[in-house]
Amino acid sequence: AVVWRDYCCHRCKRYSRGGKVATDTSQPFLRHGNGTSTVIAAADLASLRLKHEVAQMLNVIVLFAPLVVYSGLSFQSFSSWQAQATELDLNIWPIGAVLVEQLPIIKFLMIIPLVRLSGWLPLGPLARMDLGFAASGCAFIVAGMLQERCAAARTGDMPKPPLVLQLPQWLLLSVSETLVLPSLLQFAYTEAPDSMKATVQACAGVADVAGNVLAGVCFKWLRTSLAIQFYIFGGSMLVLTVIHVPMSCRYSPVPKPVELQDLDPSNADQEQQ
Repeated sequence: AVVWRDYCCHRCKRYSRGGKVATDTSQPFLRHGNGTSTVIAAADLASLRLKHEVAQMLNVIVLFAPLVVYSGLSFQSFSSWQAQATELDLNIWPIGAVLVEQLPIIKFLMIIPLVRLSGWLPLGPLARMDLGFAASGCAFIVAGMLQERCAAARTGDMPKPPLVLQLPQWLLLSVSETLVLPSLLQFAYTEAPDSMKATVQACAGVADVAGNVLAGVCFKWLRTSLAIQFYIFGGSMLVLTVIHVPMSCRYSPVPKPVELQDLDPSNADQEQQ
């Protein structure tokens, strides 16, 4: 109740400086627009604005659903792919043997030349996010295929696969991160209401945490081979991407109520011109 009271008072003071709304929330004010007059209380106007901003925030957050699975895959790739690397031939000419702990450096070395990839593509942020989600799913499908070769090498049917065969999945994951993360920040900052930007960013952080918890639970309770786990994770990401594409295509900001449109400074400037 106190937060709601402070919010209403804050909104009333903002509008009163522009001569739009009376500072006393119990008194209505007269507003003219398109030759008509409307009587509305300042507290009601603040309520309308809050409802619109919350609706727009939820409209943006819904599109963050695949981020839960994506975050889990991105973070768990360090541990699971390093475990996979122990079954590979780690000798690289002319460097020699490579430590498993050094493998995440490969991803960071790949990200450096790809940092501007998100800006080069003539696509919107949602389309770039979908491409990144698909690349992440494909990375785990490729990891599953390599894991099957490692399993065949354990039985003696073929020699150990070389470490270079793990580079494609690291490359796909690097492309995924350069597409998803900048596009996510751009979309969240541009589409979220001014008073809800921090809330939207916090929801993205919660999705990261939820993804880590989900991946940990899956790795613990899935009593299958590592290759099957990779296929399950990659397939889940691809399915979510297919679901997310039509949601991205149909996205549109929540329209403002007429009362808020009349008080929008940009609309007032256009009317004066």
